[in-house]
Amino acid sequence: MKKEHDTEEVKKDINYLILIFMFVAIVPYVILNTYEPQIDVQLDFFELMFLLSQFAAGIFGIFVGIKYWGSKVFGKAYIALGLGYIFAGLGSTTFIIYEIVFRVSNPFPGLMDIFLVPFYLLILFHLVTCVRYFKKKLSRKEKFLIVMLPLTFTFIFMIAYSFPSETPGSIPDLLSRHIQVGDVTFKLVEVNSPSNNFQHIIVNDIIYELVPVEVTTTKYEQIPVSDSLINLTPIVFTNFSLAQPYEGDVEYWLGFGLVIFYFSIINVNLAFAIIGTQIFRNTILGSAWGLLLFGIILTSIGDIIYFFNALFTYDKTIDLGFWVLGFMIISYALYLHRKRL
Repeated sequence: MKKEHDTEEVKKDINYLILIFMFVAIVPYVILNTYEPQIDVQLDFFELMFLLSQFAAGIFGIFVGIKYWGSKVFGKAYIALGLGYIFAGLGSTTFIIYEIVFRVSNPFPGLMDIFLVPFYLLILFHLVTCVRYFKKKLSRKEKFLIVMLPLTFTFIFMIAYSFPSETPGSIPDLLSRHIQVGDVTFKLVEVNSPSNNFQHIIVNDIIYELVPVEVTTTKYEQIPVSDSLINLTPIVFTNFSLAQPYEGDVEYWLGFGLVIFYFSIINVNLAFAIIGTQIFRNTILGSAWGLLLFGIILTSIGDIIYFFNALFTYDKTIDLGFWVLGFMIISYALYLHRKRL
C-alpha cells in the first residue's frame, strides 16, 4: 500500500485544464449536433465521435490492465473494463452497419446485443471487484442503494414502457402523422380520394397520402418496441403490406427481456459507481479511479436518458453529449492510471 502523501501526488497528476477543455468542448458539440439531421442511413461526425470515444476508452483500459497484470485484482479488473468498452464499440458498429448497409431501421434485438450484454457485465465486474477490494464489507446503506436504485428506476421504466402516454407526441398520435418508408419520413394526410401527387396508403378503409417530410433536426419520432408489436394498426400500401407482429412473438419477448436487463444492470452499475466515489480518496488508485467512476456515472446517466427518450421520441443530442463526455473522461482517467501501481 502506498502512503497517504502518494494520494496527494495523484491529485497533482490531474491536469484540470484538460478537464475544463472537455466540459467546454462538449457544449458546441451538443449545440451543433442539434442542427444535424437524424438520418439513420448516414454516419455523421457526431455519431463517429461517439463511436471512436468508446474504442478509445477500451484501448486505454486494455493498456492499463496489461500494466497491472501482476496484480491479483487490478489486472483482471482493468482488462475487463477495457474489453467492455471494446465490446460497446463493436455493438455500436454493428448497429450502424445494420442501418447504413442493410437499411434496417432500429435493428433491435439484433447481433449488436451479442456485444452489448457482455459490455455491461464486464463493467459490473470491474466495479464490483474494485469496490470489494477496497471495502470488504458493505454497509446497510450501500446494500440498500444497490438493491433499491435498480428496482425503483426499473419499476418506473416498466410502467412507462407498458403504458404509453396518449398526449400529443405519443405513439398513437405519431401514427396518425408520420411513418418511415425506407430512408424517407412521410406525413400522413387524410384525403377523400387519392391524387396523382403522392403515394397513398389505406388504414382501416381510410385513405392517407404520404407527403415527404424534410428532416431538419436531430429529433425524430421513434416507435417503442412495446407499441410497435402490440398497438399499431396494420398499414396496407398500394402494392404491398407490412406484416403486423403479434404479442406472443418470440422477438417481442426477447426485446422486452433485453430492455429490462439493460435498464436494470445500468442502474446496478450506477449504484456501485456511486459507492466507489465514496471510498476512492483513501485508495492506492486515488483520484484517477475517482475520475474514472465519474465518467462511468456520466455514461450511465446517458443510458438512462436514452431509454426513457426512446419510449416516445429520440433526440440523440442529449445522449451523445453525456456519452462522449463520459468516455473522454474515462479515457483520461485511464491514462492517469499508468502511475498508480
